[in-house]
Amino acid sequence: MISAIPHWQHPLFLGDLAEELGIAPGALDEAVLEAAHELAADSYNNGAYAELGDDAAHDQVHDSADEHATAVNAGVTDQLAFLADGCASEQALRSLLTDLLG
Repeated sequence: MISAIPHWQHPLFLGDLAEELGIAPGALDEAVLEAAHELAADSYNNGAYAELGDDAAHDQVHDSADEHATAVNAGVTDQLAFLADGCASEQALRSLLTDLLG
């Protein structure tokens, strides 16, 4: 069976990458939270929850982003999968992680 995701987004690869880079639990929490809120802002700007009104829609998408980030931040591999989803290649993911981990 052929995998639907690139090898560099596979959980086993991401686990190995976390180990290779020495990513400690919690090291990517803020990056995940920021990325989740960027997605929420895009969603809001594209009319998500428009039926709720402006302020309520804004609150809803950002409350959902907080909940999603909390779930993703439960483990380093989940964090890497979330961040990898926004990258076009393994090289882009590694570059992002280099920037985030300094």
